[in-house]
Amino acid sequence: MFLTNVTDFCSGSLVTTFRRYRVSYLLKKLNNLFYKAGSRIG
Repeated sequence: MFLTNVTDFCSGSLVTTFRRYRVSYLLKKLNNLFYKAGSRIG
């Protein structure tokens, strides 16, 4: 019982950190795209 709880917690935290990392990565990509588009327009 205890072991399954620990593994669930570990995998859950891994998933959340991975999601956070992916979201920040996507935001950075979007930011770069907007920056390039802005420099082209301006």
